[in-house]
Amino acid sequence: MSSTWERDMQEVDSAQKKLLEAKLQEAVLAGIGLPPAKRPPFIGAYLRACSLEEPLPEGSRALTDTSKVSGELAELAVVLSAALNFATESGEGDPLALMADYFQLNFDPHVPPSEEKASSSEQASSSDQAAPLTGADGERVAREGYELVWETGHNMSGVPYKLLVERPLLSSRSRMREDVFQRAGEARSGLLESEEDVGEHLLRIQRERGGQAVPKIIEKMREDMRPGVLTMGCQALATISETDHGRTNVLAQNGHGIVKSAMDDHVDNEPLQVKGVMALGKMVLEQGEEQTLACGGLEAVLRAMANHSTYLIQLKGCVALGNFAYGDAGEAATTAGGGIGAILGAIKTHTTDAKLIEEACDALSNLIGSDAGREACLALGGVALLEAARSKHFALSGPLECLAMLRGDGGGSEEED
Repeated sequence: MSSTWERDMQEVDSAQKKLLEAKLQEAVLAGIGLPPAKRPPFIGAYLRACSLEEPLPEGSRALTDTSKVSGELAELAVVLSAALNFATESGEGDPLALMADYFQLNFDPHVPPSEEKASSSEQASSSDQAAPLTGADGERVAREGYELVWETGHNMSGVPYKLLVERPLLSSRSRMREDVFQRAGEARSGLLESEEDVGEHLLRIQRERGGQAVPKIIEKMREDMRPGVLTMGCQALATISETDHGRTNVLAQNGHGIVKSAMDDHVDNEPLQVKGVMALGKMVLEQGEEQTLACGGLEAVLRAMANHSTYLIQLKGCVALGNFAYGDAGEAATTAGGGIGAILGAIKTHTTDAKLIEEACDALSNLIGSDAGREACLALGGVALLEAARSKHFALSGPLECLAMLRGDGGGSEEED
């Protein structure tokens, strides 16, 4: 509708852009025949109905002379642009609902009945008397909390215009957003109709806020337990847990327990299991060992590896088990819990993959330094599996190092079952 409108639309991602363009066009066309003062509140009601999936309000498309409304459409374009700015600058929230909130906050939907019968020129005259304020010199003055800004662009017919409009001051817009979020609550956070949208929202706030996003991510994972949401939540928590500070935040909010519960509830969902294994593997390091072991994180990783033999979960499982075995308590628990067998199983299933072999050997080296670990590995045929891996990957040092640890001084042989 205007150059301002086009610039604003470029700031919205493609999915939101398509939705907003379609719905706004529907709303404008549905109420194009209404008096000018009634169009903004009608558009707000229309967008609200779209957001809540309720029956759409009835408008009026009847127009007697389109030339008489070209200026009105230009002014409407400015209003739509301001509403879009309000929605997108708010950072989160369903854009349709937020724009509906903007119209509700800024335009009185209760128009006197007499206005319905007024002509377009009479409405303009009435509007001129009520809306603009003038100073002693006759120039227009903005209301308290607003500023006057010249908006330029092109209307629907391509006709250029320059319009003096009132815009809320920054502090007013900020207060307006706070009021909206307080009323709207979390029911309308983001374009949250699909699991993918919610998941992307969680990843976005993780990228933008880092460890400060942990409470928001965990709160959403508690509220929305769909697999796609939990998968992206686990990924976000895994990334945050890569640093000591981030890991501390996650553990303090029981992130390890949330991830474990998500894996328990969706044992057959492989993408979720992969992200859950990654997250637990990051959380167990350093200060997270005791809490992650106590919540059953090790058992969740081993179960995921047992249920899913595919490459990615076996690779991430080996990395996680190596991290679980990094501390003394974790090493003992992983050996006793069958971690060595899980690692050897990954080597056997994916012998030809160099990356997995190297990660598996790194994990194994954390476990076979103790007598219990060495004996378990020998009993499970570890030497033969490592020899087979070494024959396929001569450049890798991992298999050779593990073989040396198993054989002691380089001699010895594999124990019998």
